This record gives sequence, structure tokens and C-alpha cells, in this order.
Amino acid sequence: MKEVDVILDTAGNYGFTPLIASALRFFLRNPYETLIIVDKNSRIEFMDRGSEKFFGLSQGEAKRIEIKSLFPQSSLPLTLETGVPVIG
Repeated sequence: MKEVDVILDTAGNYGFTPLIASALRFFLRNPYETLIIVDKNSRIEFMDRGSEKFFGLSQGEAKRIEIKSLFPQSSLPLTLETGVPVIG
């Protein structure tokens, strides 16, 4: 599946309108929200710019870093292992 198709599929029946595009842009650039995506081995695939700045990283520098090297108390590896989300 192409990257654009993923976005369109996520929008589903709502469609990908300028309003939704604006909301996604806001979320990804909002300094009060964070988005970090890890792979099945707990290595970072994406980190939003605000988080990169918080950790003193340049854009894209977090890619392939193991999440626990930045967040020692992270429960993401446990969640990946068990499939059970940890909340709080």
C-alpha cells in the first residue's frame, strides 16, 4: 500500500479534505502533542519535530534509535511483546 493510500484509508468515509489535512498538519506540528512510531523491534521509525527538539536531536536523527535509549521507563517494548496496551 502506498503512503498516500494509508492516509486516505485512515480518513475512510470522511475523505481527505482540506480541513482534515489541516488537522493532521496541526497534530504533527503541535508542540503539546507528540507522535513517536516504533517498529516491532522498538526502534524509532518516526519522531515528531517537537520531540526531536526536546531531546536535542536534528530532524530525522532519531530514526533507528531504540526507544529505551531515550525513554528508559518506556512500556512500548512490553506492549509490542504482549500486544496489550499500557495506559497511564
